[in-house]
Amino acid sequence: MLSIKKSLVFRIPFIYKQILSLSKPKKTTVGGSAGISMLMFCGLNQLELLEQSLYSVYRKFENLPTVHLFTDQDLDSRICQNKLHWFPSAKLRIISAADCIRYHLNKGDSLLANFANLNPMGLKLAAISQLTDQGLSLLYCDTDVLWHKDPSPVFSAFLTNDSLTLSLSEDFQPSYDQHMIDKAELNILSDRPYYCAGMLFIKRFTPESKVHIQRLLEIAVKNSNHFTEQTVLAYLQKVGGHKSLAKHQFAIILEDKYKLIPERRPLLIARHYVGPVRHQFWRDAFFMRLGLL
Repeated sequence: MLSIKKSLVFRIPFIYKQILSLSKPKKTTVGGSAGISMLMFCGLNQLELLEQSLYSVYRKFENLPTVHLFTDQDLDSRICQNKLHWFPSAKLRIISAADCIRYHLNKGDSLLANFANLNPMGLKLAAISQLTDQGLSLLYCDTDVLWHKDPSPVFSAFLTNDSLTLSLSEDFQPSYDQHMIDKAELNILSDRPYYCAGMLFIKRFTPESKVHIQRLLEIAVKNSNHFTEQTVLAYLQKVGGHKSLAKHQFAIILEDKYKLIPERRPLLIARHYVGPVRHQFWRDAFFMRLGLL
């Protein structure tokens, strides 16, 4: 019986996914100014996740944020615009990979431009740098994040804390670039807490942070993987002594891996549906669309 239940848990979400793909969100209207600049990063394979993540933003934020969407080199911005036709254009700014890389080349930061050109996660780091250069304080999330509650009160508290410039979510395990750790002697990352860059707040890179970034980029342009950018940001969090996002509010949850029905979590603001529970992203997106979550 248990094996049947487990099989259903992994199969049913794909039905939810198909239903969601056929039932597009209705055209939304522009809400009041949220005072939040949101950054997202998307490739062609993440478009369906992106649509549901943005729909959760629409459902749960009291006021729509301005979303700065950076596209990977494999995603044409016109495809993005067509997919997100329902989201208010006044609140959506799409920036291509080429434009982001060009920005850093023109600025003279060839290391970051090269990393962005070589690695999709390098492009994410470049996008964060570009927007913070413009003086924007950012809320970033991956496309496999669903918003369960408005984060504005927490974000406002972050903005008013002058000593806090970066705040990452916590991870249950270290997911870092071991080559970079060994090469740059980032031994501080071996200790808990571990950090995940799937959800973060950032105001700016401090002068000290920029020095660290350049040192680590010299390694990244020669050898990098999916976790290199996360390793850089986690190191900045550690050496800066920054407080992480509360893990009961910005969570990676694994214990409901085999549950058919989502449970309400009153304190949860956003959930990052990492690999082992990715199927539950579609379950929760479906229940959210029905107004049951």
